Amino acid sequence: MLIKTITCLFIVLGFFSTVSSKEFGPDVSVYRGEELKWEDGAYGYFVMFKSMLKQDDNLPHPLTCMDEKEGSTYTLNLSHIPADASVERAFLVWTGAQPVALRNGLTDNEVTLSFISENKKIKEEQVITGKKGYKIAEPQGFEFDAFVDSDYINHSYFTYRVDITDFFEKIQKKGNDLGNEYDGYSLSGNYTLSDLTCAKDSSYVGASTLVAGWSIIMIYTSKEISPKKIYLYDGFKPYWHELSEINVTGFEFPTDPEIRITLAVHEGDPNLVSFYNPDGELAIPEGIEVQGDQVGWIPLSNECNPETEKTEEDEFFKYVEVFNSISSQYGWADVKPTCVGGIPPDLDYENIEYSMDVDTFVMDSSSDGVFSAHFNKGGSRIGLRIGANQDSVITNFMVVSVDSKAPVFDIPDQHELIACTPANFLGNHENYYDALWCYDGPHTFAIKIQNWGDNMTPPVIVKNTIPEHMEYVPGSTEYAAEFTTVNDKKVAKRWIKIPDSNGNFPLTDGFKIADTTTFCPADSDYLTCENLIMVRYKTTVKPGTAHMERIENIAEIHSPGLTPYKTNHGIPFSMVDEGGGNCVNSPEMIDMSECGGYAPPEKCKTDLDCESYEYCDHETGKCMPYPPPPDFDRHPDNDTDTYTDSDSDSVTDDDKEISEKDNSFNFGCSNLWSK
Repeated sequence: MLIKTITCLFIVLGFFSTVSSKEFGPDVSVYRGEELKWEDGAYGYFVMFKSMLKQDDNLPHPLTCMDEKEGSTYTLNLSHIPADASVERAFLVWTGAQPVALRNGLTDNEVTLSFISENKKIKEEQVITGKKGYKIAEPQGFEFDAFVDSDYINHSYFTYRVDITDFFEKIQKKGNDLGNEYDGYSLSGNYTLSDLTCAKDSSYVGASTLVAGWSIIMIYTSKEISPKKIYLYDGFKPYWHELSEINVTGFEFPTDPEIRITLAVHEGDPNLVSFYNPDGELAIPEGIEVQGDQVGWIPLSNECNPETEKTEEDEFFKYVEVFNSISSQYGWADVKPTCVGGIPPDLDYENIEYSMDVDTFVMDSSSDGVFSAHFNKGGSRIGLRIGANQDSVITNFMVVSVDSKAPVFDIPDQHELIACTPANFLGNHENYYDALWCYDGPHTFAIKIQNWGDNMTPPVIVKNTIPEHMEYVPGSTEYAAEFTTVNDKKVAKRWIKIPDSNGNFPLTDGFKIADTTTFCPADSDYLTCENLIMVRYKTTVKPGTAHMERIENIAEIHSPGLTPYKTNHGIPFSMVDEGGGNCVNSPEMIDMSECGGYAPPEKCKTDLDCESYEYCDHETGKCMPYPPPPDFDRHPDNDTDTYTDSDSDSVTDDDKEISEKDNSFNFGCSNLWSK
């Protein structure tokens, strides 16, 4: 049987070995070759955590292990995450003290995680297994780390951090099958870690080094939150009577960034402060400090970790008791933390998580002059200084969140990607299920491009892939740049074809839709701003696609030098067929009001019905391109012709079409071929 030990978080009254231990940073964590950062969408995060220790009044040190089969349970609710939260990524972290008798044996790489929803209708249980069982002497980095206590040579500690995204995907899928409108309803409930062996050796208990606990780092997406960039760092390292400076990098701040830091530390105890270190010198004050662009350090504090002053004889001592088994936790909409375990100096013995601290600190540089001096646009570093006093503490992981500010292509109160389906019902786009899909008829996806920044953009590229379970209708991709407003809807005046790329969907590898885009006036909105480009295409549902299969789509809008913007803040447009079969009888009956309306009829009556580079052929009733002049010189140095094709990689056939529309009829010949 594998040893089952969970995050044993400890207080060691001696020096720890620094061998095989790692501090945070400077780079973000890497898991199986992947950098753990999320930058391109409306991401949020939340950390669940529980200790596996309880009080035992029969012991000289009042901590002992919980029942291993019963485990410990965290209750997640909609105050922690938004109702529409959908888990993007999740990691389970467990940390243990290795039993003395197995100091040279394998560490526990298996734990059991179970879930039951708030309404008792969704249940899930899974044995979570690390990549393999490691020994203490085999630290690996993010997935597994360990070290040996140099003062107590028989004491050793380890942590596992394992991807459990699939666990949450199963929960969300079960919720979808039950008809839950939002994933948050499915995710709300009890999470229990059990079937664990706690290393309750007498040497650990006698030295007050007993620790056990677990946490779940959950990265989610939601339409309810502002876009954030999230970065994960690992550092399994002990500290005792020391001050350590650390730098974390791998990001860049926007203007007036709001920064959140969540730091997971093991083995903090309340009210354990010493004025002097073992050498009789004035001790290092307990606390966490930060530094940015300025000289000097800023102490982090909040209601759960207050700044404290003490005097002893003629010595003055100022500190922030961060490592106190009281955690400051923020839900998704909270502006003040919840103090898990009480508000110092009063302890909540019913809810305290012994020997665990998972503290979140908010640094708002837009409203706090202290932080605004340190964290400015373009900054790429956070300096941390960890002060350990009499508490011997172990850091484990840190989450850094930075508001990314609204991208220039984020259209206020609009979804940038929408679907017009053959279904009779076009859903409310405030709901997660935005529309129904049917087997009959084509489905049109429309991508809206509007510049809501402060400046004109560089060239704009739109990128998209055909959703799973769907097939592209060849030759159906087109764009429009001129619109009128009808019944509060944008209706295109003219659609222009975008040719397929070698017979394939032309947006797969990215398509330059404009050389630049003009920004919308500050006092305008989606309807009143005239600067809109819409791209759309048609798909059909693949035969055999199951009912209740969710079809998701997301597009990317990109300009060189800007972070690619994923439509709808990175939340996929989603639609599901509920099996009703409520489809229209013909494609002409599909409601296209959200997708730019219908194109004008193909036939023309006069030249005014055609584009500027076309004339009306009265025999066929079709718009035809004007023929070029017989001796037309297309040399780029000819100042009467502005079209060039010098960069084959960035100029497409459609770019030619756009350029010719704008420029190729200024021939210096009194506009012979212009209307």
